[in-house]
Amino acid sequence: MKSKVYIIIPARKGSKRIPGKNLAKLNGIPLISYSIEYAKRQKNIDDIYVSTDSIEISNLAIKNGVNKLDRPAELAGDMILTQDVISFHLNKEKVFEKNDLIIVLQPTSPFRNKHLLKNSLKLFELNKIDSLCTFSPLRKKYGSIKNNKFNPINYSFGQRSQDIVPDYYENGLLYISTVDCILNKGILNETTYALITDDNESTVDIDEIEDLDFAEFLIKMRKV
Repeated sequence: MKSKVYIIIPARKGSKRIPGKNLAKLNGIPLISYSIEYAKRQKNIDDIYVSTDSIEISNLAIKNGVNKLDRPAELAGDMILTQDVISFHLNKEKVFEKNDLIIVLQPTSPFRNKHLLKNSLKLFELNKIDSLCTFSPLRKKYGSIKNNKFNPINYSFGQRSQDIVPDYYENGLLYISTVDCILNKGILNETTYALITDDNESTVDIDEIEDLDFAEFLIKMRKV
């Protein structure tokens, strides 16, 4: 039997840095709506879910034609991992089979390339993998400070920035895993396929109020 493909958007109501972040307005539109609309534009998706502890977010999901998954309060705190939330729903709901694919879209990423999900699914099938995550190159010079002395980590003093071999960071744009992989190895693990995305606009992640301001700026620039 062919595996089904599901999208889950985890969106709790709380947030320390931006109160009600997932409903914060970006260009007059709730932030989570960007991920919902992105999900709805994709083809060959069997169903879309929003996992939340918020009545307002639940109502928004239903109004936009997607399903809601009720997240219990104990899985809505600041220290709870996305892994824990997704695993809870996979264990509780009876619709998910072990070979089904789960695509996780973080609601804090409003600008995804329109071909990202389609191309990621092709890579997933082509490479016969059970987990994929998007990463961005980190090209800044960085290090640690100890006893008021700076110690470079990814470069040597005097080295040019363009000569640095980049490290990478998890940008939160997209995660794809089988149900079996999530429950037994985790969404992100040592065998996860690393898909590098090098699109500065797409990797905007709304974490601080300044990120929201920058996203507003990018939208205004598009209209110029």
